[in-house]
Amino acid sequence: MALLYGVSFALMVVCFLCEVMTTLIFGRTVGKIIYGISVKDQDGDNASPALSLKRSALAWSVGLGLMLPYLYTICLIISLVHVCRRGASWWDQKLSTYEQFSPYRWWQWVLGIMAYIAPCVVLGIYVVRRLV
Repeated sequence: MALLYGVSFALMVVCFLCEVMTTLIFGRTVGKIIYGISVKDQDGDNASPALSLKRSALAWSVGLGLMLPYLYTICLIISLVHVCRRGASWWDQKLSTYEQFSPYRWWQWVLGIMAYIAPCVVLGIYVVRRLV
């Protein structure tokens, strides 16, 4: 069981580092590129690398509860309520950032669907191979 937690934590760290690296290189994460979302600072400019790092750290800790099973669900619900009531996430309000949306294009829908289906397919193949 400890190995499972260790692997899960390592994967979380890798995902966080990938998010930070894509933000530093492209100015936004892969998911934000697919869905046409960009994070802007209070002046309307793209968020700086330092601001992006702070925002990611707050989103992962406060918004996702560090991906800890029960805390994750509670944090998601609290974040959703906060966005519904105030129109922005807690970390965006704290850092004076906001998200700007572009209209979806057909290729964004295709990439978005693939981004959600691909991990499920890979996990399914892995599970089937382990059981057979």
